[in-house]
Amino acid sequence: MKSHEIRSRFLKYFKNHGHSVVESAPLPISGDPTLLFNAAGMAPLKPYFLGEEEPSNKRLASCQKCIRTIDIDSVGKTPRHCTFFEMLGNFSIGDYFKKQAIEFSWDFLLRELNLNPCNLWATVYKDDFEAADIWIKEIGFPKERLLFLDDDNFWSMGSVGPCGPCSEIFYDFGEEFDPGKTPADNSERFMEIWNLVFMSENKLKDGTIEKLPSQNIDTGMGLERITAAIQGKSSVFDTDIFKDSFDFLNSLALSENEESRRIIADHLKSSVFLVADGVLPSNIGKGYVLRRILRRAIRAGRTLGIGKPFLKDMLPSISFYENVYHGLKEKKDFISSVIEGEELLFRKTVGRGEKEFELRLIDLKGGKVPGSVLFEMYDTYGLPLEICEDIASLKGFEIDYQGFEEGMKSQRERSKSDRAKKNDAWVYKGENYQTSREKGHILKSEVKSYSFKKGVTRMIVDKTCFYPEGGGQIGDKGKFLDQSGKLVLDVKKTFWDRGKLIHEGSADREFKIGDFLKIEIDKGHRYGCERAHTATHLLHAALRLLYGDSVTQAGSLVENDRLRFDVTLNENVSDSDIAKIEKMVSGWITSNCNVNISFSSLKEARSVGAMALFGEKYDAEKVRVVTIGDESGENFSIELCGGTHVEKTSQIGSFIISNFSSIAQGVKRFEAFTGSLSQDLATNSHSIVKRISNKWSINKDKFENKVLLLEKELKDLRKINKNLIELKIKKNHDELMISSQDVKDVAFIVDKNVDKDILIDLGKSFSNSKKPVLAFLTTREESFNYCISVSKSLIEQGLNASEILKNVSPFLNGGGGGRDSFSQGGGKNRKGIDQAITFIKENIK
Repeated sequence: MKSHEIRSRFLKYFKNHGHSVVESAPLPISGDPTLLFNAAGMAPLKPYFLGEEEPSNKRLASCQKCIRTIDIDSVGKTPRHCTFFEMLGNFSIGDYFKKQAIEFSWDFLLRELNLNPCNLWATVYKDDFEAADIWIKEIGFPKERLLFLDDDNFWSMGSVGPCGPCSEIFYDFGEEFDPGKTPADNSERFMEIWNLVFMSENKLKDGTIEKLPSQNIDTGMGLERITAAIQGKSSVFDTDIFKDSFDFLNSLALSENEESRRIIADHLKSSVFLVADGVLPSNIGKGYVLRRILRRAIRAGRTLGIGKPFLKDMLPSISFYENVYHGLKEKKDFISSVIEGEELLFRKTVGRGEKEFELRLIDLKGGKVPGSVLFEMYDTYGLPLEICEDIASLKGFEIDYQGFEEGMKSQRERSKSDRAKKNDAWVYKGENYQTSREKGHILKSEVKSYSFKKGVTRMIVDKTCFYPEGGGQIGDKGKFLDQSGKLVLDVKKTFWDRGKLIHEGSADREFKIGDFLKIEIDKGHRYGCERAHTATHLLHAALRLLYGDSVTQAGSLVENDRLRFDVTLNENVSDSDIAKIEKMVSGWITSNCNVNISFSSLKEARSVGAMALFGEKYDAEKVRVVTIGDESGENFSIELCGGTHVEKTSQIGSFIISNFSSIAQGVKRFEAFTGSLSQDLATNSHSIVKRISNKWSINKDKFENKVLLLEKELKDLRKINKNLIELKIKKNHDELMISSQDVKDVAFIVDKNVDKDILIDLGKSFSNSKKPVLAFLTTREESFNYCISVSKSLIEQGLNASEILKNVSPFLNGGGGGRDSFSQGGGKNRKGIDQAITFIKENIK
């Protein structure tokens, strides 16, 4: 049985047993500061388990994309660890509990997957006698294959969140595979295939455990593992899931290294799904995880002897997922571009890293390479420890492994700290923000709860017309008034927290729970956001018309008459393209197109071409669709969106792109203004052109040509100036060499009046000298700069520019730093220069 059939059978089985099949959420998690990625099937359903939101059906099932990097160092070394995996799961939110969960799992494994019950073991928590009785008395499971275990059978998502005892099902590959006797032996003979969590508790930040609002079921069965059991493979990497990837690697590899093959096959898959879900390589957060995974795969390719870029060519080996997960096919070209770009960048970076490491070894002059240097090579240049080990060994150096591990540990702790930041906002659910312009935006509401913290008031009401921050759009502002019209709360920020809506601002007077208030939004702010949000949809439509359907949203920010829009786009964007985009959007604004809001199922919306927003999670049963079309009824923009919008495009007023940039490989950023801000920008731009034209007596039609001419003249002047400075440096260098003092066969150079603009380059010219040269140079100002240069032959004799600078800086009332060959600093005591010169001369060896 193939993996795709197992996935299909699982979802169909639970659908037939009253479960609603939930589409996989994106890998990146938004709105939960305790997690970076979905690492379990229940992660996207967490609000249901906590009782913060109500599911449309208390029985749910899914095949959730997951990324788990906590065991990344084990990937490749073991036959079962993966960073990316698919988690099959059935869930009950206050419906069935232990008995039916165990019955479902046993029925599915035996009847649907035809597993031999003699190959199955089960475990329960140490004091969960209820679950044990169900297995033995209800299922008829043999006592000798049922184990009571300790902490391994109490499951939680992390340091905080839903948790509970669990029952795990293991597959036994037989004694001939490994001599282990039971799953408690941690033997590879046994593989966990299904975990049934009886989730009825919640772990708080202080470590205490409280009861959840209902008794819930959360199960997880890794598709890769159950496929291995069905196909009789002790390694998930030997299943049909990885076959095409290994076939590709076998065609390229020069080495038989199995670990490296596993790393590449797993990490490339992780990278593809992360990029598809909007994550881009960077040095922080989610982007850092992606970069680390990709670079680990590239390094593994190097171990296999693959000397050229290869990841892009390997992508077709996992194209079968395109039939399972929405968006992979549409983003194929973009994914390929990002992965290829990162591989090329890394190969270039590693080359620089190797050169940089060799330079560091020259400065060290033998001995042990500090762990801080090794970690810097790894973290900044992506240079793996094993490459550093090879280079260091050839140069006769030892490695400070402990110092390197300390750097890695600090990095992991920083990552944990970033994930652990919590938002302690008070919460209450709100609705009805999409009120019409004609009816206004004033509602009567009752205060349900509030809090005060550092001068900030957060209020919860029973109903609200405020739009909370979400989907890239900032939240509403406004006022809460008492019955007499006096200000109670000046709301500056509105946002969701754990499925509820918070109004945050400054309180102007006292109030209490149960007070009735008038709620009034800031119409100017709301209308500005409406104009910018609808303009964002128009911009998206224009880009897709101009560059094709491969253009997709990668991020956005919608503010009052201001927008920022990031898109996946590989083509170069010229100034004439910007003008075309502005013209298209302005044309739709002038045409007064209709903006319609409707609701449908997710499947229906996609069938008419509706585009989903990056990183958003959607309800399969009901989504909000924003459609923009002309009078003929032709729709040119259909997007799933929960934000506020104008009713007619003419209400946007005007649209101007204020800035364009490339922010990452294959990602472009557009910034634009609408309404009064765009009009102000146009007026100011016109005024600037007019003033400059009048000042220079230039015809406006020839303004651009004049600017280009001046730009060329400036470039030529800079080139001339650079040549003059180089000549000046060479002249000073030669004159100082001639006038140098001979101190113990060392050319000692002193100049107290060097021009500030050439100090560093002149100093470095002496460091590169083949003769034994030591130079001490200062600028002529009262508060002056200075540098010390030591040629390579003197470094070999034990002189060190950085040490010399440290010793003479007290004479100069200064300080600085540098390397063995060149150091620089700043001083305030010119009277100490002669003392510094004397000290240097006396210490020349």
